Amino acid sequence: LYSDKYQLTNKLEDLELGIENIEMALAVPVIDMFSRSMLLRNMATFLRLRAIENNGNMEDLQRAVSVAEESLRILPTKHNEIPVTLDCLADALRSRYENGGGFEDLQRAVTVEQEAERLAPRDFEERPVLMSHLSIMVNLRFSVLQEPEDVERALEKIEEALALTPSDHRWTAGFLD
Repeated sequence: LYSDKYQLTNKLEDLELGIENIEMALAVPVIDMFSRSMLLRNMATFLRLRAIENNGNMEDLQRAVSVAEESLRILPTKHNEIPVTLDCLADALRSRYENGGGFEDLQRAVTVEQEAERLAPRDFEERPVLMSHLSIMVNLRFSVLQEPEDVERALEKIEEALALTPSDHRWTAGFLD
């Protein structure tokens, strides 16, 4: 709920409360692995957002990557949440790159997001988001390497995302931006 509240208020205190609540939940010893993975994924998202709010706090970004990796590591191999968890890891890597991390973070973000897209079923509800994120990451890589195929790939992915999304959907405007 704190992530929803943060989206409405944009207040750092909502992220802080979300992180505190997740840390308390993770301390419960009888938590099942799926729930633990989802809590870790949410924690990674909160940490990444807090880092952005705090001018790219590298400690939060490092932790976001580690927590997202742990979330992924404890999911069963064929679990349907793997694409979204990979996306979370890719977002953390991209944010770390954008805030002073090395180019290898961006390269890995692209690779991880490609894997998320590859594993997502064709009818996966979040598939357009995965494609949009991949487009953003490949376009970022283009800004560094100036490889024309990166621009083509970025455009291809955003066009695919748009084709899968109804024109009146809340995601459409973001994809067109």
